[in-house]
Amino acid sequence: MQHPHGCPFKNVLPKQDPDVFCVSKDPNRPCFMAGDDRTNENQGLTSMHTLWLRQHNRIAKELSRITNFDAARIFQETRKIIGAQLQVITYNEFLPLILGEQTIKDFDLMLLKGKTFFKGYKTDVNPSIFSGFAVAAYRFGHSLIQDEFRRFSQEGFQCQYCNHEKDEFFSIPMKDFGNPFYLYEKCEGGIDSIFRGLVKNAAAKADENFPVLSKKTCSGVLATCQT
Repeated sequence: MQHPHGCPFKNVLPKQDPDVFCVSKDPNRPCFMAGDDRTNENQGLTSMHTLWLRQHNRIAKELSRITNFDAARIFQETRKIIGAQLQVITYNEFLPLILGEQTIKDFDLMLLKGKTFFKGYKTDVNPSIFSGFAVAAYRFGHSLIQDEFRRFSQEGFQCQYCNHEKDEFFSIPMKDFGNPFYLYEKCEGGIDSIFRGLVKNAAAKADENFPVLSKKTCSGVLATCQT
């Protein structure tokens, strides 16, 4: 896909028509499609979907180079690797911060070490999460969202298409969370600048107060709008 202003950018997600989570009035900057209907809810979420798509394609390309697998086998093997990488991040980095190291040990949530493989998989176990967790317990995550996404360039980054150098770009306000415009702005860092902001800018403190937009400023992101 070519940037509308001539700035090159990396691969992005497939495009789709505007939906309940996405507001795009520019046909050159369409909404994105992924495995989750909420992909366009905010730029951080869209960036994460894009990152894993790129990682998937990178691994698939490498498997194609070093094996004789057909396309179906390459897809399944890549899917397996991506799932494992997500598990490592979730169990080694995210859950210990949320639950605490002791809880991880008490409930045996630690990943197996070395070349040991898990032997307890059961095909008759429903892998779905409990409704109570989905609709109540995990909603604490909404309170972690800041009211804007800050975006940063690499240190000393020279934007050759913009003819100037900046360390921090304009932040994305919450009222624009459903707008894909910023993801196409290679001249202001695109998705990479959003990831730098997510890494550099700490999450909000967990509490019972979720960031909510007024109906006048929700920009179509209905999941976070007051009624």
